[in-house]
Formats: sequence, structure tokens, C-alpha cells
Amino acid sequence: SSGINAEYGDKKVWQRLSPDQFHLFSIPFNTDGTTTGLVCELPPEYRENTLRARDRVNAWYERLQGLDLSENQTNQLASVIQGRFHEWLEQTGHQREVENLIRLRDKS
Repeated sequence: SSGINAEYGDKKVWQRLSPDQFHLFSIPFNTDGTTTGLVCELPPEYRENTLRARDRVNAWYERLQGLDLSENQTNQLASVIQGRFHEWLEQTGHQREVENLIRLRDKS
């Protein structure tokens, strides 16, 4: 499905994300209040997609833990992963978001 679009005049105001674009995230600091998770149940296609994503990450971690790497190999692997992550941040435009989070952290 193409999602639901709302328009204001000739400008699109919002569009529902497709399940493959939806991701859960954690706020990396404590907040006041009692809400610690989702406040409503996700539609099935979104829930299934987030479960598949979680399973892929868990399988990746298990694969890494199963490797018998020397300390040097572990450091090399970490360096490659970090480099690829930085490439992804730049390619997707998320680098600015990370920098903004760092600035917020440094202000507190």
C-alpha cells in the first residue's frame, strides 16, 4: 500500500510509514513519568517487521559471539564495523542527528 497521505493545499503534510521504514528506538536518558514502552499495540504488519528486525540483530550478535577471534582480530572487526556505521550515517543523512544528540548531551 502507498500509505495514507494528507494534504494542505498543494503540500503533503504527512504520510504513514510503511512497515519496513518503521523502527523502534530507545531514548538514551531517563525521563520523568511512568511510560516505559509502547502506549498502544502496533498493527500486526508493524509488529511482525519489528520482531524480524530484532531477530536479525540477535542472530548477528550470536554469530559474532561464536567467532573465535584474537584480540587483534576483534579490534580489526570493531574498526570495520565502526567505519561502515559512519559511512551509513553519512549516506543516510543521520550524521547530523547524532551530532545534535551529542550537543544535547554536552549541554546537560
